[in-house]
Formats: sequence, C-alpha cells, structure tokens
Amino acid sequence: MEKQHTLYLLGGLQWTGKSDISREIGKAIPSTKILHTDDIRDCIKEIIRFGPSQIPEGSSKNLTLNICDMEITKEVTRDDGKENDYGWLFSLETIDRCDQQNKSDIVVEGVAVTTDLIRGLRLKNLNIKIALLGFNDPSYAKILIDHLETTDIENHMRAAMRDSNQSPKQFIEEAMSIMVRQSNILKQEVKDDEYFDVTKLGPFDARIKTITDTLLRH
Repeated sequence: MEKQHTLYLLGGLQWTGKSDISREIGKAIPSTKILHTDDIRDCIKEIIRFGPSQIPEGSSKNLTLNICDMEITKEVTRDDGKENDYGWLFSLETIDRCDQQNKSDIVVEGVAVTTDLIRGLRLKNLNIKIALLGFNDPSYAKILIDHLETTDIENHMRAAMRDSNQSPKQFIEEAMSIMVRQSNILKQEVKDDEYFDVTKLGPFDARIKTITDTLLRH
C-alpha cells in the first residue's frame, strides 16, 4: 500500500513561531517540502514592482516561479488589492501537484493560511494536519520581545515596521490589543485541536517543541 503523506498547515497570527515549527518538522522529516507564503508573496511583489519583469500599475502578466523544484505559473496583476493573495495562490498550485504526486510531506506556513482557505482544500491523497497559532493575553508582548532580543529584533521587525517611526518594542506593544482580538476570533472559527494559544505553552523553545511534537504524533 502506498504511503499517505501529510500536508502540514501552519497559520494564524504573526510572531507566533510558525517558521520555527516548519523548520523543526523539516529536521524531523528531511524530505519535507517547506513553503513560506509570506516569502512567496514578497518575492512576487518585488519582481512585478522592481525587477526586470516589472509591470505597469493595473496590468497583468504570467509569472513563473520555481517552488519546491516545480515550475508554477500564474497570472499576476500589479494591484495592492490582489498582491497579498499571491503567496497562497502559488502555494495552492504547489499543494495540488504534491497531492497528485503523493511522494513527500509538505509544510505551508504563513499568515495567508486562513480558515476559509483551509476549508476550501479538496485533496485526494495527502493527510492534513492543522496548527493555527494565536495569543489571548497581551503579556505575550514581553515574551516576544525577550525572544527577539536574543536574535535580531531590528531585522526581524523591519518588514512589519516599514511605515512606522516607532521602536520595535513600541510597535509590538501597541499591536498586542488588536492581535488579541484577532486571536479570539480565530479561536472561535476552528476546532479545539487546531488552535494553539502560545501564551499557555511556556517559553519560546518549549512552545515550538510542544506544537511540533503534537503535529508529528500519529
């Protein structure tokens, strides 16, 4: 009997450790394909706005990206209202092909992984495991700041703070109340075993291990 591979979907709020979890899954299952929807979206924006393939405002063209050793071609439009969707659209085509091939596990992570998009998936072969991450306590700001200070808080926050004059700490603290409300909405939309409140799972490294171990448990 052919082995059933798994699609791991990591979504929810930003700054919750989705990328770190995807790396840990990749370490545990080295053949896993890993897609970061935010990186795909940012790459496409860069290409169509500033690269040799840039296109005029409001115009469209076919764009081909090499994702997980597969050439994925989609029509893209230079339009702020559409560009944020491209991370998921290109990932979705990759998911479909991996589902047809059924040769490896795949992780798709990023804020583009939403409950509506997950429920719309129609897969024939891949098993699906879901982790949607949020935080229901504003005190998470301190946990996040403490963790980022051990890495590089300035570089980590640069993209999110592009139009802000605040310090990273101020930016994070101000964003907390909005993100807690978003987390509460997310929690109501999903099954209990799909939602992870990162404020209840201990220090950063322990939290990453707990969620990864849960997803890898068969």
